[in-house]
Amino acid sequence: MKKTLLAILVIIAMIMSNCIAIFNNMVFADGEITIHFDTDSYTDKVATFKVGEENVTVTISGTESTIHEDGENCEIGFIEPLGSQVTLQVSDNFNSETMEICVASNDGFHHELPVDQNRFIIFSGTETDEMTGQPHNWGVPMDFHFGIVERGTNPGPQPGNNGMRIQFDINPEDIATAITATNATFYVDGVEVTATVSGEGLAIETNENGASLQIPDNLMNDFKLQVSNSYNSETMEIYAANGGNGDGFTEVLQIDENRNVIFTSSVIAQGGFHFGIVPKGNSPVNMITLNINPNGGIPLAGFKEIIEEVPTGEEFVFEAEDFHLKALACHEFEGWVIGGNFYAKGKPVIFSESTTIIPRWREIPHKPQEIVTTKINKATLSKDGQINKSIENKCTVCGEVISKKTEAIPIFYPKTISLSKTAFTYNKKVQKPTITVKGSDGKEIAAS
Repeated sequence: MKKTLLAILVIIAMIMSNCIAIFNNMVFADGEITIHFDTDSYTDKVATFKVGEENVTVTISGTESTIHEDGENCEIGFIEPLGSQVTLQVSDNFNSETMEICVASNDGFHHELPVDQNRFIIFSGTETDEMTGQPHNWGVPMDFHFGIVERGTNPGPQPGNNGMRIQFDINPEDIATAITATNATFYVDGVEVTATVSGEGLAIETNENGASLQIPDNLMNDFKLQVSNSYNSETMEIYAANGGNGDGFTEVLQIDENRNVIFTSSVIAQGGFHFGIVPKGNSPVNMITLNINPNGGIPLAGFKEIIEEVPTGEEFVFEAEDFHLKALACHEFEGWVIGGNFYAKGKPVIFSESTTIIPRWREIPHKPQEIVTTKINKATLSKDGQINKSIENKCTVCGEVISKKTEAIPIFYPKTISLSKTAFTYNKKVQKPTITVKGSDGKEIAAS
């Protein structure tokens, strides 16, 4: 009996161990994750990478999504609740001594991923970004490239040699008029400056943050970005800047005699960067992310809880409506709470790092109106009745009831009815007695 129980416990322990191992290797998502596989060899569930003379495969499980072509190579995208099981497992010919698994995103994140004893790729936990030295949490929605290469040949920020991505810093609200497949137009103090893309097969694509351009390695030599002749180097400047990884990368770019933007090797090495044309001296030091906590405010169309690509080092004076937020009725915007400090309405704010900003709302006087409602229970000939009166002071703006009271007014039934005279002597005139009616309270009830 003891041996049987011990065997059962061992089996349970093995099952628990395997469950924990699989859990630790999930790709966590609380939104959308897109994995771009840097290979053109794939099936619905398997991507194959050529590593030297070996074909190493990666098998995906735990999602109904399938691998499909993404215009460059292939990708898989999925939306899962946090903690749902999505795993990637490499084939048994993967050799961690001679091969490495690398991931990278267009904002500069770059990391090598390990595998466990069951060959599951480990995504769990917070790992250190090899490029920035900062922690990177795999538990957030993201979009990244994935590759398997010979150890020591990891190409860096863009595994698989995916070239360069330019994110154009144009207000998303202006995209409809500012972006075409070949042109990006910037508004610099009222002057329209257009950057025109040339290179076979290249096209600017819009996205939720604006618009971007992907330039593969095989087109880097042919690619050109030419500014229109309205660009004035004495009053304007062109910048390339990172997407908020904390290293403060910003470079002011020059143009050549043909008005083509000169991309330096240091900019190209970034792999992905933001591009903008601004008034002279207004290049961003860095781009950060703002998280907006409505704090009871009402989000309107266009509201975003996360605002990315905000330049640091600049003064901002903004209202709640600038973020598509409005106050509750009978409230007004008072200012911002940022990092425990309060910035009154109209006071400039300078951001130095990604942070959460919280609007503070102030209550303003109500506009009351008295509303009276009555309910009458009539008296009978033998029982009192009652008038029930409700009096509310209600705000005509927000509808809040400021005060409320009720009154109960009795209606006394006619208890006694008497005539002033019950007998008359005929005198050739009309004679009428007076009638007196008294209620149950003993008081006379008026004829009205």
